Amino acid sequence: MEVRDVLRLSRGQVALLLLLALLAGGLTAARLSAQPVRYTAQSVVFLPGSDQLTSFAVDPLAASFTNALRLPSVFAAAEQASGVSRSTLSSGVELTHVPGDPTVTITLTAPTADAAVQGSQALGRAGLEALAMRQYKIARDGTVGAREALAVADRRVTALVRTLGVVDLEAALSGLSAELASARAQAPGSRQVRALQEQIDRLVAERPRYLQLAAARDAAQEAVTRNAERQSAAEAQIVYARSEDSVLTGPAGQVSNRSTVVRGVLGAVVVAVLAGLALLMLVEGRRLRQQRAARSVPSLHRQPEDVTRVVAAAGDSRL
Repeated sequence: MEVRDVLRLSRGQVALLLLLALLAGGLTAARLSAQPVRYTAQSVVFLPGSDQLTSFAVDPLAASFTNALRLPSVFAAAEQASGVSRSTLSSGVELTHVPGDPTVTITLTAPTADAAVQGSQALGRAGLEALAMRQYKIARDGTVGAREALAVADRRVTALVRTLGVVDLEAALSGLSAELASARAQAPGSRQVRALQEQIDRLVAERPRYLQLAAARDAAQEAVTRNAERQSAAEAQIVYARSEDSVLTGPAGQVSNRSTVVRGVLGAVVVAVLAGLALLMLVEGRRLRQQRAARSVPSLHRQPEDVTRVVAAAGDSRL
């Protein structure tokens, strides 16, 4: 085989590879371009109470909000409010938060512009409401527990003062001390003085226990007040989450699939070229093996004149 034939064959191989690359790229581009158009919308969520927090305290609040957005109950609430399927809400959502920023941006990609806008907005409000509801339940449970502790402490204080025969131990001690001073001034060492002193000693002996029970009652009362305030704040956050001021949503825009098409076409072209090279190597290897096999085996098919000479030579040898 001459060099010219080799060059002609190489050009054919190059043409075959180019044809494979064009076919693969064209088919991939047509398939990716025919995919349905998708839209994206962004909703900016303003975290509740973030204007009163420092930048270091905002980040944990943003983290709690993003964690709430991953709850199945949030996707269910957003689906019910917007009509967008839960699969679209869960697969097409993207969250962005800049450290120290009191906002979280929700980006949603959906089949229609309305679905992108309504879905991202519903996710923001559902996440805020879930975050507020969790705080509300914590405060409500704390209020219930504090009220139970207050009731127990109040019963104990009431039982003690009832046993002592007084309504307010501190007031009773103050009144008895005044009576004792007056009695001593009038008749020192009298029976009345001794009786008043016994009452005072009895109350003083129970005073540490009374102070302990009273402190427990005051602490329970403070816990009730504190949890009630937290519960009220959580209720206000729930109202805020459902308001229009909590989430700001922009218009939807069409998602460009140009980068997806380019990446897909490049990948298809590379795969097609590699596959073509592998196929050409297999064909060329098979051809070379056949040539080597043909050269190593003696030919059994001779020309007619060669056969005549062989027969003549055989006859001469016999004579």
